[in-house]
Amino acid sequence: MPIVDVIKTWSDDAASAQEQGREITVGYTVKVDREHTAEYVRVSGQIPQRGDTHPESSGHICSDVTVTRKSPRLFEAICRYMIDDSAPAGGGGAADPLMEPPVITWGHIESREAVSRDIFDEPIMNTCRERFEPSPTAPITDDTYSVARNEATYKSRNKAFYKNTINGNAFGTFAALTAWMVSIDATQQWRNGKSYFRVVYTIQHRADGWKLRLLNQGFRYYLNLHGDFLFDENGNKQFAAWWLTQPVLLDKDGFRLGENAEPIWLEWDLIRPADWGVLKLPKPT
Repeated sequence: MPIVDVIKTWSDDAASAQEQGREITVGYTVKVDREHTAEYVRVSGQIPQRGDTHPESSGHICSDVTVTRKSPRLFEAICRYMIDDSAPAGGGGAADPLMEPPVITWGHIESREAVSRDIFDEPIMNTCRERFEPSPTAPITDDTYSVARNEATYKSRNKAFYKNTINGNAFGTFAALTAWMVSIDATQQWRNGKSYFRVVYTIQHRADGWKLRLLNQGFRYYLNLHGDFLFDENGNKQFAAWWLTQPVLLDKDGFRLGENAEPIWLEWDLIRPADWGVLKLPKPT
């Protein structure tokens, strides 16, 4: 057997550590039968490992193990135990973290969006009945819905697949295509010598969806004759022959928009929809 002996050589007093501080440190001398690396000794399983519970203080969990070579066949291992903040009140850390209910947090995010009408549905124009360029913006508020829960493992492929997606189906009170998975973050934690992950899912909701909306405008427009296109000798649609100093509004065919006509907003889908059912998240109500 490569490791011949493990001897506990020194330790903080557990009772004193609980009363006076958060850390208990234990030192071991490790003898091996032939020359090995410090890393080999650390992962051998013959000394305490990260996440193990202190044998004399169940509220302390091993947070760090360092191994130092003292001679070719002799090593010193130092194990540091910290108070387990995730353990339930009353000590012992006996509760199964995977049985804890998720924590739901509601919040909001402020942003601005271009608008063409006011709150009374009146068009926003100057006294010559022209649209303002660039378009004015108005504040909007999106709800945020976060789920924090404990999971046995962290599946990085879930983050890769579901982050920056929108709900392909209704998600509780959020209609399809209105909820955006902004982030999926995870932190590894330990309790009673067992590892688990605290995973936080953050979702942003916008009632009118997540399409990119841009005003249909440009620095050139097609020429038309009685509502039809003008073509050059090569059969190409002809643009206005003069340069514009600012963009003009366009209609659905690329002609210059008529006076007092309602501006046209063009929309594109930029966020991929996904079925969030596999995540089994609690849904907003």
